[in-house]
Amino acid sequence: MASEATRHLMGEKTSVAYVHDVLIKGVPVRIYNPHPNDGPLPVFIYFHGGGWVLGDLESVDSTVRDIAVASGALCISVDYRRAPEHPFLAALDDCQVVTEAVLNGELASANQHLVAVGGDSAGGNIAAVIAQQLRDQITHQVLVYPVMDVILLVICSIITTGFALLMHPKSKDKTETISDEFLAEIQAGSEKISILRSTPAEKANASRWIMYFVGGIGLLYSVFSLWTGGVTGLTLNSFNFLFLSLGMVLTANYGPEY
Repeated sequence: MASEATRHLMGEKTSVAYVHDVLIKGVPVRIYNPHPNDGPLPVFIYFHGGGWVLGDLESVDSTVRDIAVASGALCISVDYRRAPEHPFLAALDDCQVVTEAVLNGELASANQHLVAVGGDSAGGNIAAVIAQQLRDQITHQVLVYPVMDVILLVICSIITTGFALLMHPKSKDKTETISDEFLAEIQAGSEKISILRSTPAEKANASRWIMYFVGGIGLLYSVFSLWTGGVTGLTLNSFNFLFLSLGMVLTANYGPEY
């Protein structure tokens, strides 16, 4: 849950006509309906980020409220199970169960023929996997700096963390949490997590070359910053943002066709 110390950073919450927490097939979700008196609305199902370990309904509440009001769509935020308490694929299973329930017409206020999925970071990965698996039913996907290839992510994270530890050995405990808790539960080469590895070969290869190139620029920038100014949260976050945000470009230009 978003901490009290950082809650004010989210700003004032946008008012939505109907916001309610319910269970869909046993999975906790929060439904945002900007027009509860209208007929079935187009649906946008949102999966929060957090490295498959962090995040919840509160961490993206302001974001999903804004999306609901701006789009006029029925928005559903999914509180999927997270590691380490729940091994991966639990997160993906929860999100797919909710998506399939909506597509099967089990939510009266939802137009089952107009369903889009989206998310940020780990949630963007989940959305991409579901969009590919249900490509004949999902109309759109919205991916915000998604994780598209965990193998590359792990390699770059290990290198970056290694430099961080060389400069600041005492930071070791802070750099291990997410990778240890999540990566112990996954097979990185699986198409259910490394979505680029299940795309058509020629497009996937082009995507990886772009990711290698820009990821390399980010790595060089991180090394230079570590060498000249020490480790800062801004430095590491800038690298991670540069590397992961490629998913937005890759999806638009080289991603799977729907």
